[in-house]
Amino acid sequence: FEEKKKQKNLPADVMNKILANKDKFCKMSYEDIRIKFYEEGFTLEYIDGERIHYSMLYRTGAKGKMGEVMFINSNLFECVNKWMSMGTEHTHKVVEYLSYKSLSASAICDTITMNPDNVLILKDAESVCSCVAKQVMVENGECVVKTGTFDMANVLWDGMALIESAGKGMILLRNLFFKACALKTKLQLFFQDWCKENNVDYDTFELTDMFGVKHLAKQIRMITTDKAIKWLKFSEVDYLSWIKAIKDNNSIWGVVKTDHPSKLGMLQQLSYQMVNSLPCTKEDINELAENSKNYLYRIKQDNDEFEIYLRANANFINHYEMLADLYAQNHEFVNTVWFKSEKKTIISNYSDRLKKGKITVNGDNLTLFGNPYGLLMYAVGDDYLQDTTLQHEEGVIQCYTTRFNFGDYLCAIRNPHNSPNNVAYLHNVYSAEMEKYFNFSDNIIAINGIKTDIQSRLNGCDYDSDFSLVTNNEIMVKCAKECYQKYPTIINGLKESGLTYENNNKSFALIDNKCSKSRMGIGWSSNLAQLSLSYYWTTHNQAYYDNFVILSVIAQIIIDSVKRSYEVDGMNIIKQISNSDCMKRFKNKGDLPVFMKLIRIIPYMKNGKMRDKEDISTDRNKLNKRINTNISCPMNWLSDSINKVSRVEYTKTVPTENFLIKMDTSKPNYRLINRIYKATQEYSKIVFKENDYAMAYDKAEDIINNLKHKPIKNINTMNYMLQTIFKQENEINNYLLTKENREIMNLLYHASKENFLANFTTQIK
Repeated sequence: FEEKKKQKNLPADVMNKILANKDKFCKMSYEDIRIKFYEEGFTLEYIDGERIHYSMLYRTGAKGKMGEVMFINSNLFECVNKWMSMGTEHTHKVVEYLSYKSLSASAICDTITMNPDNVLILKDAESVCSCVAKQVMVENGECVVKTGTFDMANVLWDGMALIESAGKGMILLRNLFFKACALKTKLQLFFQDWCKENNVDYDTFELTDMFGVKHLAKQIRMITTDKAIKWLKFSEVDYLSWIKAIKDNNSIWGVVKTDHPSKLGMLQQLSYQMVNSLPCTKEDINELAENSKNYLYRIKQDNDEFEIYLRANANFINHYEMLADLYAQNHEFVNTVWFKSEKKTIISNYSDRLKKGKITVNGDNLTLFGNPYGLLMYAVGDDYLQDTTLQHEEGVIQCYTTRFNFGDYLCAIRNPHNSPNNVAYLHNVYSAEMEKYFNFSDNIIAINGIKTDIQSRLNGCDYDSDFSLVTNNEIMVKCAKECYQKYPTIINGLKESGLTYENNNKSFALIDNKCSKSRMGIGWSSNLAQLSLSYYWTTHNQAYYDNFVILSVIAQIIIDSVKRSYEVDGMNIIKQISNSDCMKRFKNKGDLPVFMKLIRIIPYMKNGKMRDKEDISTDRNKLNKRINTNISCPMNWLSDSINKVSRVEYTKTVPTENFLIKMDTSKPNYRLINRIYKATQEYSKIVFKENDYAMAYDKAEDIINNLKHKPIKNINTMNYMLQTIFKQENEINNYLLTKENREIMNLLYHASKENFLANFTTQIK
């Protein structure tokens, strides 16, 4: 406890209180703590003496994977829980109930008002195609792969909706036990045209929903299917009670997100899983990386281009904006020892990023919709299987998107992605009906699910805002065609276990304990799949092929674990494959391809404590010994290609201190200096330790904003600190800033940019 007191710097009264009660403490596992908190809640005592007891309220599907949960003030629990659950107690399908209950608690960016009576809910439909596939199933407790002709069913409009709107794009809507991604559509124009063509009175034309309720077509504002209304899974809720619940909330619907273009303009970056799954040659990889290699050379060669790069990638955690402003103020600053060193490091990091597969191609992440015109036909009773806007085409799947030219062939890849069997080959076709009745933005794509295998091909996709990277890059399109011809689609043949839980908080804790343990499985299965894939490209051994096919399915079931359980434990299957004889075959020669050195994470924490540099260095050395440059795979070829980008020869070098204006520093504000040093220590810990980048960013921003509350009005104090830094650096390593001093400068810069830059000359001495 005394050691804890030193580490945490706790106030004496708090520490004494802990010491007085230390006999009440006991050692508990994370799992037991979760059960205790879920069942009993917990009490927090605040600085002002207020004590608040909190009860477990909900967790989302995404947070379930992270093992995180939301608690609420117990005084508010009953009314909020009653609202979220629509006043029901669901006694079955508890895992799904936990996920769907949280839908109304989603963070939103906007709201719309829409009478639920004007929502037409239809029973979804399926289309089955029969084709050669690889089905993953269980035999004798192990996953095996069977190749043959299988039936694959697409749920045609799973999770999507069509909403009356004049604007372009889509909106993801949430409400009580409701989730749908709505494509902005001219519903009334379609109904008017249909009535005219079929001699039906538009003013009296009625449509019947799946519950037998009739709706005047002219009043319909949204069409969706039963897949969007999650309350149907629970017998305690019916249509009328759901309608009433929405109206009781003034018919307000939450907009969770909308579509938007790539931050990179017309470009989108790939991932190492995508690159490594392409059946290609070294020459193909060189061509695929050409755009990124040219950009790498430009930021090496052209300092103005480097400045643009710095500004585009600047944030509170890095020091890019500070470097960019110092260069903009005086272009000669690029010749300083420090700037050259920083530029070399930054470009090296960017080069490593490219070697991780983050190369760019013309394309974007497009939100998926299935046969939207077919849904309009279905709503009015026409045969949706005769939808001519997207038709069956041999050897390719038709799509419609304004992002690319009509007639283009496209490559589509959706995450999680582990194999060439999940690369889709698309043909972008024009449709007058699509253009007339739907308000497509360039970030939406409609794909044909009628008599195709698209949902299985894209790793179990649906249309509740799933998106796919889509590109017309020649190399990727060529590879997509080969994938579709030679690498059959994977089918998840694993059965749900039927495991049930009681509807109580202990059961919720057991479910989340299971989910939190498996959260690493997604990344683990992906990396293991890439190892198998790399070995397969090198040896063409069937065992490796089966491994990455199985792991593709395992990634799916681990993601689904927050909603359902399967007959196998995904983590156990990963361990089995990892320890199999074929995966150990490369052990003596080195079992890791070069790119694994870059993507594998060396943990900086161990048993809750920061590891020392020597311990981390030992791990790095062990990792280096496992690298095998002879493994022949696309990602290793990419590393070789990036390494060949020409180096830039630097000219003169100037001491960094030459640019610092030396002022009178006889009366610095030592209190402020100490405050900045403490802020730097806190800032450094965040940058180094925080696993959640968004959280680290927010904390760093808070530290900087706290400094801004007391602006550094005395520029001499800042100058004193800068002189001290450069004096230290000159004595140590000729103006190559240490990490701590660089962070001090970054905090000074963000706290008062104008004063900071005033410390540096605009003309070299």
